[in-house]
Amino acid sequence: VWSGHNAESSSTVRVTCTCLCASAKSSMEERQLLKLALAALVLCVAGSQAQYTPVCNPADFSPDDNMPFPKQPDQFYAVVEANLLEQSSSMVATEYYDTVGNRIKFTITSGEASVQTIIARYNDDELFQIPPMDGTGDCLAVPIGDGGIVRNLFRVGSTIINGSLHIGSIGDSLFSVDSTNNRYLGNNYTARGVPCHRFQTCTSSNEGSFMLDYWLSSSSWDTAYVGSMVPVRVNLTAKRIIQGGNVVDINHVYSFTAFNVGPQAVPDEAFEVPLGLVCKGRAEGKPLPELNSTFSFYSELEDLTSQTPSTFYLKEYYDYPLSLFRIDVSVMGRPYSLVHDFNLEVQYVIDRLFNNCTVSPLYPNNTRFDGNVGEDGYPTLRLANQLFAFDWFNFSYEGETVVREVEVDAWVGYLDFVVFTENVNISDVVYEVFFTKPGFVVSSDYSSTNQPILWATKATGSSSSFDPMTGNYTNSSFSFIQNYFAFSVSEPPYDTFDTSVCVDPVDYGNIVMRIPDFPPGIEVPGLRRAIRLAVANFANIPALQVGSVMILGQRDSGDLIVTLHISNLTSFARVENRKTANQVLKEISDATLDNGTLPFTIELAPGVLSTPILVHNSVDPPPTPETCPLSTGGAVGLAFGMIALGVLLGVLGTVIVLVVVGCCRKHTGSLDLARPKDSSTSAEPYKRHVDESAAEHEHEMAEVGAPVTTAASPTTTGDV
Repeated sequence: VWSGHNAESSSTVRVTCTCLCASAKSSMEERQLLKLALAALVLCVAGSQAQYTPVCNPADFSPDDNMPFPKQPDQFYAVVEANLLEQSSSMVATEYYDTVGNRIKFTITSGEASVQTIIARYNDDELFQIPPMDGTGDCLAVPIGDGGIVRNLFRVGSTIINGSLHIGSIGDSLFSVDSTNNRYLGNNYTARGVPCHRFQTCTSSNEGSFMLDYWLSSSSWDTAYVGSMVPVRVNLTAKRIIQGGNVVDINHVYSFTAFNVGPQAVPDEAFEVPLGLVCKGRAEGKPLPELNSTFSFYSELEDLTSQTPSTFYLKEYYDYPLSLFRIDVSVMGRPYSLVHDFNLEVQYVIDRLFNNCTVSPLYPNNTRFDGNVGEDGYPTLRLANQLFAFDWFNFSYEGETVVREVEVDAWVGYLDFVVFTENVNISDVVYEVFFTKPGFVVSSDYSSTNQPILWATKATGSSSSFDPMTGNYTNSSFSFIQNYFAFSVSEPPYDTFDTSVCVDPVDYGNIVMRIPDFPPGIEVPGLRRAIRLAVANFANIPALQVGSVMILGQRDSGDLIVTLHISNLTSFARVENRKTANQVLKEISDATLDNGTLPFTIELAPGVLSTPILVHNSVDPPPTPETCPLSTGGAVGLAFGMIALGVLLGVLGTVIVLVVVGCCRKHTGSLDLARPKDSSTSAEPYKRHVDESAAEHEHEMAEVGAPVTTAASPTTTGDV
């Protein structure tokens, strides 16, 4: 209560606001929401102190049977200018009222265009305070509870229907009319130039007396949305008794500049929180769909951070059961493939333009985007949700929207702060995720599904990077949109992870086999995978040691001719039972029957098995790879370019490419396999080439406390 003395009239002026009280147990969100009551109509009134004389007597009001007050709509939209005469101020309110959908929305603009929006969704038991769109203030969400907070903010009550809380009748609100407290004054009235019917209502209680004058458009006037009896103006005259028995006069004029009724007046999108707006305290709602353990996709990543936005195109393959990951990216116009084999703890960087390769061990620094550090200090492949950083966020369902002309479900998450790497922190991250709706069919390279598919992601936030040289932090912001195309949930063909190009030409031997009576309709990618796994399972070797599976053709007899290579493992491979190509070839040869029947079966299709026939096995080296076209200086420059790209793409862990593409060494880290002259000649023993980068690997692993395994120089002799 504020009091002051008016010198001119020698009277005391009192301005009184009726405020809502928050208990000590109220949350901060509830307290802030209660403050909005001061902006709601009729909650905060000012007037001069007066003696209480009712403005009307309900006994004098009786309805006209020939002209009853029109039925109040269950669904309406209205734009109202509220002029508060006793306060010499105006505000504009936009209201969506939907008792059918059990929801209400109210937006108030007042005081230098300050905008506040409240959305109450009873079915979700959530009330949202939406801040102004200028970015000031936070979005808050609190439970509706027993409906008291809605009643206080909107003057709308609640009721119980079938055991659930439901929004009250519009008759409980400002436009309060019942069957006994109204009267019809005639149809010869005009409001804002519109011919109108006029009704009055009177309400009296221990809070005071209130009279409402309604001007409703006549049938002779065409309105913009609906027919006659549309509100044009409502006057509120009241004397309100406040604390201490004081009385204040109220005089409000409400002008309706738009009024619409029915379902079209209250579309679903009107009650949605704006996309990308994080509301603290918001319920999760519909859970985020689960990602498959195998997938592949193309993606377009738009960097919106810099003054010159740029676009990157990527291709990713993920196979969690086999612990394999591959990403394809173009750097300065050069296509590269990065393959991470978490079984063998090996990284392969393949230059697709010149078909050469750099091999190095996996360690924490080069697996930040796709790996976690295991208990033994070695990297392990991330789970699918971790690959997209979904595990960092608590997501809330936003509703439906349209992305790339497709209806999708949207979720939003917020990350206050996280230590991304030792020297990089990220904060204030807003992350939006969009999935296709169930039933929408997505066909891609390897699959077709009607289950929800990841469609797009968006992110904004800030990063802080520490420079150990200067001891200072550099702050920057980031923003990107990533669209996903041809998202396949099936396992990628094993050929996807083929790294034969990374093996020295003298490091592998060849097997040629025929599959008798090959049935039609078998998919080639699946067949190559089945052949590779059949050989690997028999020899008990890593599947990637079986490479270059090629279908040479089909004979007239129906037999299919297949060739493949058995390679040696790089010295970096972390494997307990290391076998050389010669050893594998000898095992297969020893177990092959006299008629050439090989000692394993191939599952051509579910339930369709075939035993292949050996044609021959020998060493069949491919053409020698080109030497690396990059100079040492060029490789270093490319390395920094890749690191810069990694910082951009890796901010949310979706696609970091921290790769240093060095000059390829023709024999680095490989084992030389001597070519046997014939089946009766023993192979020469293996000779291991020492790779100076192995010492660097040992140093890296020692830093993270991981055990260091150095492969011994294996040797073997025997007929092949």
